[in-house]
Amino acid sequence: NHENRTDARVGMVRAKVAGGGIARLVRATAEADGKAVEIGLEQEPGSSGKVAVAFLTRELAGFAVRAVSPSGRDKLTRAMPFLAQAEAGNVRLLRGEWNRAWLDEAAAFPDGEHDDQMDATAHAFNLLARPRYTGFSL
Repeated sequence: NHENRTDARVGMVRAKVAGGGIARLVRATAEADGKAVEIGLEQEPGSSGKVAVAFLTRELAGFAVRAVSPSGRDKLTRAMPFLAQAEAGNVRLLRGEWNRAWLDEAAAFPDGEHDDQMDATAHAFNLLARPRYTGFSL
């Protein structure tokens, strides 16, 4: 029965950028998604994580921004709720240029060489799973 199901559509932007390019990319993605979409920024532990989130939050003035803490858990533990839903067939991918790289990383997780996309996916899923969700952009 699909009447009670809530669908959330999450896209991904993959890019290698340095310095101020990150702020420009996050801002451009936020503008493309629109102001109704909540933005979750991972806040790494320590003062540098707080500074980075504070800087990006200022750059995103006018958008709904939320700092997301990794909760001190390892990446596999953070990913378990998402992985459970994926294994149950409750996850579908939006078609995009990022699909192949994401699927390759997902297939190798948690033992693959790279895990940043899966970690971002886990953060997005965990934010979406919180009560009172309205939208999300990575």
